[in-house]
This record gives sequence, structure tokens and C-alpha cells, in this order.
Amino acid sequence: MTFAVPDSVRPIRDAVHAFMTERVEPAEAVLHGNGPEAAATLRELQEQARKEGLWALGHPAELGGGGLPFLDYVYVNEVQGRSDFGQLALGTFTL
Repeated sequence: MTFAVPDSVRPIRDAVHAFMTERVEPAEAVLHGNGPEAAATLRELQEQARKEGLWALGHPAELGGGGLPFLDYVYVNEVQGRSDFGQLALGTFTL
């Protein structure tokens, strides 16, 4: 069984997909290093996500998130899960 991404969710899902494939995934080797360079790279990714309106999409807007409804966020979470660092870079998981 396949599920179609709703038209209302597709633009934000596509933006997250692009962010993951163009920025997060190419940075994985550095991020796995766990040193100062990894921390700086993660901070930069997080800042980019904030600037592009991709920060904490599944969290309530009143807490600084994107306020996506849970079922809409499921489609976004699928693509952000492409990398171990997706949730960290996009503000849905913190250490």
C-alpha cells in the first residue's frame, strides 16, 4: 500500500527533502566526528533551518515550532529521518 503526500504538505516536505539531500547528508562525515568541527557544522545547519522556516516543524508554533498537525508532520518526518542528524539539524531532537 502506498500513501500519496497531500498537496498541502508537499511544498514543505519537498523543502525538507532538499535540505536533507543538499546539506545534511553531505555533512554526515563531519557530523559523525563529534568534535568542534561537528558542533560548528550542526549549529550552521540549525541556523539555516531556522532561516528557511524548516525549524521544529512538528512542534507547536507558540513554542517556536512550525505548528504542523501531526498527520502532516508524518510526511515530513519520513524525509528528515533519512539521516541520523536530520532531527538534530531541523530542531525536533536535542541532546
